[in-house]
Amino acid sequence: TRRNTSPRRYAKGKAVLTDRYDNRLCTTSTAARDAYVEGCDLILSQWDGGVAAFDRALAADPDFPLAHAGRARALQLASDMAGARAAIATAKAYPDVPERDASHVEVFNLMLNSPSDALAHVRRHIARWPTDALVAATGTNIAGLIGISGRVNRERDQLDFLAALAPHYGNDWWFNGHYGMALSELGFRDQARPLIERSLADRSRNTGAAHAWAHYLYEVNDTTAAVAFIRSWIAETELPRGATLYGHLHWHLALVLLEQGNIEEGLRLFDTAFGADDYRAPLFAKMLDAPAFLWRAELAG
Repeated sequence: TRRNTSPRRYAKGKAVLTDRYDNRLCTTSTAARDAYVEGCDLILSQWDGGVAAFDRALAADPDFPLAHAGRARALQLASDMAGARAAIATAKAYPDVPERDASHVEVFNLMLNSPSDALAHVRRHIARWPTDALVAATGTNIAGLIGISGRVNRERDQLDFLAALAPHYGNDWWFNGHYGMALSELGFRDQARPLIERSLADRSRNTGAAHAWAHYLYEVNDTTAAVAFIRSWIAETELPRGATLYGHLHWHLALVLLEQGNIEEGLRLFDTAFGADDYRAPLFAKMLDAPAFLWRAELAG
C-alpha cells in the first residue's frame, strides 16, 4: 500500500477547485480535477473506464485522497477486491484532510471492509453533504446498499432516500435516472417516465437510465418496445463489456425474448453476455442473473 511520505496539510481553505456538484476538492491541479470528475461520471453512469480516469487524476496529483477513494470504488465494481482495498488504504493514510473528504473515504472503506456498517454511515454523510453524488449513489440503485439489504419495504426506503435528495439535484442526469427507476418500481409511472427520458437525453451513455427504461417497458408489458430499445441502445452507445450493467441489460433482453418465445436467442445471450466465462462486471450480478434466467426458462418449458 502506498503511503504519503511527505504529507500536505489540507487546511481549511486549501481546496480551490470543485467537482461537478460544487463540492470542494483537495487538489490545485485542474488536470487532476478534470480526470476525477470524469471518473466519477463514469461510475455514476455505470460505464467502463473509471479506473483509468482515476489513474490519470493521480498521475496529475498523486496526493489526492478522493481520487484514491474513487479508484477503490471503480476497482470494487470491476471485482478487483484486493486492488480496491489497497487503494482505500492509501486514501485513509492521509492526515488532516477536510471532514467531508475523510467521511467520503470512510464510506468506501466500510463498504470494502465492514459492509454491515456502511449504510448507516452513508445516511449520516448524505445528511450533511447531500450533493456528494458518489456516496449517494451507493444507496440509489437496486444493487446498492438499500436495494440488497433484504429489508422489508426496501423499495419504499430507497424512494424516500432519493426524494429527500431531489431538491439538491435539480435536473441532474444521474439523479433523474435513479429517481425515475425508484418511482417506477413502486408504480408511480407517470412521474417516472419523464425523469428517465430526460436522463437518457442528457447523457445517452448512461446505463442507469437505460436500465430504468428497460424496467419501465417490462412493467408496462411492452415487450416489443423493450426488445427494440435494448438492442438499439446497446448498438448505438457501443456498450463496452466492462460496463457495470453490460450483463444485466443483456439479461433484461433475454427475459423479454423468452416472454416472446425466443428461447434460442435468450440462451445465446446467456452464453455470450450475462453467463459468459469472461464476465467483466461485478460478479454478484452474474450469480443472480444466470440462474434467474435458467429458472425462468425452465418454468417456460
